[in-house]
Amino acid sequence: MKVVFTDEFKKSLKQLVWRERLSCVNPAEYYRNIKWFIQRGRRGYSDCDLWNTNNHIAEAVIAYLDHNAQCKMAGYPPDLTEKKWEHYKAEICWLMQQQLCRDTPVEVLRSDAYQKRLASAQRIFGQYWQSLWC
Repeated sequence: MKVVFTDEFKKSLKQLVWRERLSCVNPAEYYRNIKWFIQRGRRGYSDCDLWNTNNHIAEAVIAYLDHNAQCKMAGYPPDLTEKKWEHYKAEICWLMQQQLCRDTPVEVLRSDAYQKRLASAQRIFGQYWQSLWC
């Protein structure tokens, strides 16, 4: 089967590609990016982050956990061992990555093993939310 594109579709595709390529020099886009940068510096979040707050928080938690793993200066909660805390941080990181991942097959999302791990990771995140400084 051969796929045939209409001239109108080809024209709109070219316009879309050029719009994406030139978005960095588009004055309106440039202004918004600067405004959002300043807002993040002042408030810690920008107007565009409010559209998808859960992804913004997930990205921030993942970045923190990556930095925390690299600096090796943090401790762990008093009711856990260091090894257990590392496991919990890995589960929290997995949970945040699942929030950002949109291409997981439906069969996997509906499986019992996935649902159990998701519930466990959510419980851990809720229980140790105040211990993320460790």
